[in-house]
Amino acid sequence: ALSTSTRRWLLGYGIASALYRLVLFVTISYAIYIFLPPIIAIPLCLSVLVTTLAAPLAGFFKATGILAWRKNRWWGAGRALLIATVLLAPLLIPIQSTIMVPVVYASGRVHHVFSPEAGMIAELSVKRGAHVEAGQTLLRLTAPDTELELKWARQHRRVSERLVERSLTGGKLRDGYHIRKSELAELRSKIDGLEKLKSSLQLKSRQRGRITKIADGVRRGIWVRKKEPLIEIVSHDRIELYAYAGQREIERIKLAAHGELWLSGRPGRTWPVRVRHIHREAISQLEEPFLAEKFGGPIPVRESGGNELVAADGIYKIELELRVSTAGAHLPDIKTMGFVKLETPAQSISDHFLTRFLGVWRREFG
Repeated sequence: ALSTSTRRWLLGYGIASALYRLVLFVTISYAIYIFLPPIIAIPLCLSVLVTTLAAPLAGFFKATGILAWRKNRWWGAGRALLIATVLLAPLLIPIQSTIMVPVVYASGRVHHVFSPEAGMIAELSVKRGAHVEAGQTLLRLTAPDTELELKWARQHRRVSERLVERSLTGGKLRDGYHIRKSELAELRSKIDGLEKLKSSLQLKSRQRGRITKIADGVRRGIWVRKKEPLIEIVSHDRIELYAYAGQREIERIKLAAHGELWLSGRPGRTWPVRVRHIHREAISQLEEPFLAEKFGGPIPVRESGGNELVAADGIYKIELELRVSTAGAHLPDIKTMGFVKLETPAQSISDHFLTRFLGVWRREFG
């Protein structure tokens, strides 16, 4: 017979071995679930759990139950039921959890002002941070080629007008009247186009808002290229909040779920938000470059044939809305990135695995 101390040591060794086995195989199962494709990961994960944990536990309960039933039927059955309840409770009890996903925040519509033609900045009327009204002049460009062409066209028009007048009275010039009249009409059309182009060189704001960015080097006397971005204006008519979640996160996010928003540059401040709409179709191309991992963002991207930023996995877009008034929210008036922590419905571990399995099954097999 074994001594009491030996029995205690063997009992402790058995419990420690069981805990080690539990942690080891649960970790292996979780690693399989995370790093392999869902259609392969879920069946493989379940098979590991069944063969390494469920089957040994079932054998243990069977042997313990038979032994206890022979000694004391009711006491043994109650003890086996208590042990089973303690072990299975974590798998069946619903747990409230949250998930963290990246967010793109913009305080309104962003309007970019481009140079319509190549030219020189003759006047810059605004500064970064200034508030502007719709129709307010931002800067004025001059294009010497356009000015010279317009000057030449006006002079040529005056000459053509005189020739047309003489054609009506002079016999020798009367034969070329219709030709000169046609040339005069073309000149007038050209002058109208050049005057419109000159007018477009006076750049004005299309909306009310705040100057959030003036391109580096933009000042009076500097030459700019055609279609070069010069000024960025952000309006304050609405706030746009878009979160981006992967396949695993989107299945846990529900409409009208509440959460907290963090923005870059404001680490100590949070804002309450709510899920307004969930786009169920995955997007592959990232709309914002700073979301990409190669630019310091949280979303991995893969190489593509062009300059597009293509997400390594499918990404889903989620529209959010603030749960507080924007008037007193002290929100930044720039476009930036942040994170949102969203609440998910209470769900047990077994329910989570079952929901995940059924979701993958429906997606892969219809």
